[in-house]
Amino acid sequence: MPASTSSSWTGLNSIQPDDDLPGFTVTRELRTRSATPNAPRLDTLFARDNAPPAQVLVVWDPGHHWPQFSLTHLALPPTQPLQRVLLRQENASEVMAEFFVAGSGAIGPSGWACVQVVTQPGDPLGLRIGLSLMEQAPRAVLLAGGPADKDLVRRIGEFVRSSQWEGPPLIVVAPADKPSRAERLRKATWPRGLRAHVLELFPHPAPDWSADLLRLVCGEAPSPADGRHTAAAVPVVGTSPQTTSAAPQLLASLRQRQPLCALDLACEAPGALACALWDSHDGKLLDSRGEPERINELSGQGSRFWSARGEGQEPVEALCWSTGKQHLLCMPLLHNPDRLLLLSIDREFGDLSQARWQLAVARQHAG
Repeated sequence: MPASTSSSWTGLNSIQPDDDLPGFTVTRELRTRSATPNAPRLDTLFARDNAPPAQVLVVWDPGHHWPQFSLTHLALPPTQPLQRVLLRQENASEVMAEFFVAGSGAIGPSGWACVQVVTQPGDPLGLRIGLSLMEQAPRAVLLAGGPADKDLVRRIGEFVRSSQWEGPPLIVVAPADKPSRAERLRKATWPRGLRAHVLELFPHPAPDWSADLLRLVCGEAPSPADGRHTAAAVPVVGTSPQTTSAAPQLLASLRQRQPLCALDLACEAPGALACALWDSHDGKLLDSRGEPERINELSGQGSRFWSARGEGQEPVEALCWSTGKQHLLCMPLLHNPDRLLLLSIDREFGDLSQARWQLAVARQHAG
């Protein structure tokens, strides 16, 4: 995919904000003469006095199937209002795309920021702009799971060529109440070089649903503007709200306004019973959460199963096994594969699909 050419975009023009968008202090326009433009450079979407942090998340709903997600639902402090950027072609009245931008520090204490992309469904220029912006971001979320998914995947495949995608893996969100759509996305023929991970979520009308989705992806809790606690992430991945409320969240403890360590993140899976960080090189237990007896059982089984993989085989990204009352998961850390994250989940109240996702998020945040 061609690199984004910000030189084709000009005119950071401030215009009056819309009256129906409270909280926006400025709306800007970028214009181009190109007939087939890529997205502007990512950092040009942020106000000059609010430079973007190192970590930026791009969220795009190309089919408009997820009205629950909106950055306007985030409880942002007055000093960090949302920005709105419009993209137009020179001398055109129609808007090709618009971006809602949560500035530096708006999402979590470690300086996450988010850009929500809004384009017209089925618009080829919108597809080009959405994908070329996602390619620039450290993390990208594609809100999908609609009846036009097959066409969307085909159009992405036509645009993204095997050796040209230089962006992050796509986190593809599908509605958990329609599992057949998630399964079709998993079985879809995505372009080579573009990895897609399907995450199932229940749509939820609560205002904090958008913050919950961002927390799942970023591994942090968005900071409330007025000091109130943000609701826990329960629109939830792969389980119903009724099941989640009954789950014995024995270890889930959200540290407001502070980054969560890998073990704390892993233990936020519904029904988590114990979690351990284990060094497969010397067999040392480095850290844990839960009852000592359960930790010893988890580490012992994990070490035996991991050692039984055999030498010289293909790398293993995860192991999963079950006993009478629990599921057990094991994943190596992303940047230190000799260290393993081990998680025990209650079979009756836990959710295995969310546990896998939560453990995958946790291992990316481990040092």
